Amino acid sequence: MKSKILKGILGLALLTISPFFMLAIVCILYVAFQMIGGASFTAGVQTFIDLIYSLLPYFSYLTAIPVIMVIAILIYKNKQFILSKLTRH
Repeated sequence: MKSKILKGILGLALLTISPFFMLAIVCILYVAFQMIGGASFTAGVQTFIDLIYSLLPYFSYLTAIPVIMVIAILIYKNKQFILSKLTRH
């Protein structure tokens, strides 16, 4: 029982931290491509910041995607348990 609780807590922590790591990786790649194109490092970072600010209206939708994925995975893994609770014999 404790391992399931620990897995749940670790899963929530990973879900919370992973968007920051993904954003950092995307930032590094974006700035690298900007620098390959001839822009300076500061110009690449500034264009990335401008890109992030342009996505602000969509953040509520973008943050809901991982939550929906986790819920779908939990439902899929516990499908038999959920069905047994819904159908009473």
